[in-house]
Amino acid sequence: MGRLDVREYLEERIGVRSTSSSSAHGPQLVCDCPLCGKSSRFYVAENTGAWHCFRCGESGGLLRLVQVIDGLTGSEAKEFLSAGETSRVAPPTVGELRGRLPGKAKRWKTRTEKERDIPEEPPQESGLPPEFIPIWDPKERLWSVPRYLKDRGITARTAATYGLGYCQEGRYAGRLILPVHIGGRVISFQGRLMGPGEPRYLGPPKPKGAILYGYDEALGGDSVIVCEGPMDVLALHQHGQRAVALMGKIISLAQAVALKSGGFSRITMMLDPKASAEGAEVVRVLSSILPDVRQAVLPDGRDPAEASRAHVLESLASSFAPNFRTRLNLK
Repeated sequence: MGRLDVREYLEERIGVRSTSSSSAHGPQLVCDCPLCGKSSRFYVAENTGAWHCFRCGESGGLLRLVQVIDGLTGSEAKEFLSAGETSRVAPPTVGELRGRLPGKAKRWKTRTEKERDIPEEPPQESGLPPEFIPIWDPKERLWSVPRYLKDRGITARTAATYGLGYCQEGRYAGRLILPVHIGGRVISFQGRLMGPGEPRYLGPPKPKGAILYGYDEALGGDSVIVCEGPMDVLALHQHGQRAVALMGKIISLAQAVALKSGGFSRITMMLDPKASAEGAEVVRVLSSILPDVRQAVLPDGRDPAEASRAHVLESLASSFAPNFRTRLNLK
C-alpha cells in the first residue's frame, strides 16, 4: 500500500487549523470535522491517520477518514490509499451541488482508468481566459492550488467546487480567476490580483447588474446569505452556509428578481461592517418582493471572509427583520 501524506491530504481537502502536541500516534492535526462541521474539535494523528471528533464522537482509522472526506466506498478508498496520492478524486461539479444540504456527505462518482482515456466533452461555453489554469484539472486529474488561497484558509476542495483557477501569463497574469456560473455556464468572471499592484480586480465587460456570484452553487436550499464579494461566499461555504455575492454594495432589480426565482424562503443580508447603510438599502429592496428578508451583523467589525464559523452562526441567530410596509408584487 502506498504512503499517503496525511497532512498534505488534509490541507488539500479540508484544511488544517493547527498542530497539537504529540501523542502516542505522533503529532495531532486539528481540523474542522467533515461530519458535524464543528471547528477545531477534529483531531487526526499525522503518522497513522487515526482520528476522533470530540463534538460528535465519531472516530476511525485512515481508511474511514478517506471514505468520510471524499465520499468513497470501502473498495474505492482502498484503491485510493494503494495509489498513495492526494489528487485522484474529483470534486463535485456545479450540477452535483444542486439539492445538496449543507454539511451533508455525498458520494462523488469517480471515473475508472478506462473512462479516463475517453476525452471529456468540452463545455458549451467557457467564458474564461485562454491562459486559465484550473485548481482541479479533470483531464489530468491533478490539483494546482496557489499559496494565495491557502493563506486565506480556502481549501482546495472549496476552490474546485466553485471552479476557481488562476493565470500565470496574459492579461490576467498573477490573478485568481473566480468564474460566475448561471445555468451551468460561465457567464463572466472576476480576476483578483494575488499580489501587490493595481487594479485589484479585473474582468471582462459584463452585465454586472444581473450577476450573482455563487448563484448556481446556492440553488436547492431554503435559505441563502447575500454578501458583498466572492471571497465572502467561499468562506461562508466552508462554514456550511449557502451564499451569493452582489459583486458590490448595492443590488439591482435584476439581482433581486433572480433571488426571488431561486426559490429561497429566507434571505439574510451580511455585508461588510463598513457597508451598513448600503446593507439596509439592499434589505429594503429585497423586502419589497420577498416575504422573509433579514439583516445580520458580524461581531468585532469583521466581514464574512474573516469571520469564524461561530461568529457566522451567532450573527445568523441574532439576525433581525426590518419592518418595511411597502411591497411590490413581482411575478
